[in-house]
Amino acid sequence: MGRQWKLNLDTGNSFLVNSKATERHVNEAQGSLTLWAKEQEMAQQWQEPPQDREYAQAGDTVMIGGEAWDLVSVYTRAQALAEGGVVDVTATAAEAGFKYPVAVTRRVWDEVVTPDPRSVKWGQSERGRLWDVVWMFMVAGKRSAASTIHYRLSVIMKERQARLITLKAICGPGDDGAPVITIMFPEED
Repeated sequence: MGRQWKLNLDTGNSFLVNSKATERHVNEAQGSLTLWAKEQEMAQQWQEPPQDREYAQAGDTVMIGGEAWDLVSVYTRAQALAEGGVVDVTATAAEAGFKYPVAVTRRVWDEVVTPDPRSVKWGQSERGRLWDVVWMFMVAGKRSAASTIHYRLSVIMKERQARLITLKAICGPGDDGAPVITIMFPEED
């Protein structure tokens, strides 16, 4: 059966797999998965999932870079949304001109979008901060065709203290293969 490995994608999906591969092969597979998430070309590397569903799930065997992998666990975007790991902000993003579903990580929601009580006194609100998060990504996105974009914005914290923060937005395939965007802190995956 081999060793169990966890492969993480920048889109928030993760796969727990069993394989006889070495750590070098796992790192190559991780790179292949990340490349897929960024370039949306994984369809060429994955075996077709069973006909009764659209995406791979635990128990399936997939081919990545010519190596067979048994999926032990799959964490989907739908699960992350249902469990609150990411927050759907598609409605606000659509107002800013986005055509794809957009979500922010729970940490971005809690630390950036939700103002602290002292900032509320100075006019800060969830709606306004969320608009700043998606609008600044829209501005940064117009200057880049990359699937991962780092951008900065200023947020009022603790009354009137402006704090410059960096966020990362990743566009990749969602659970059904259609493009989705996730906004997070640079160190998040």
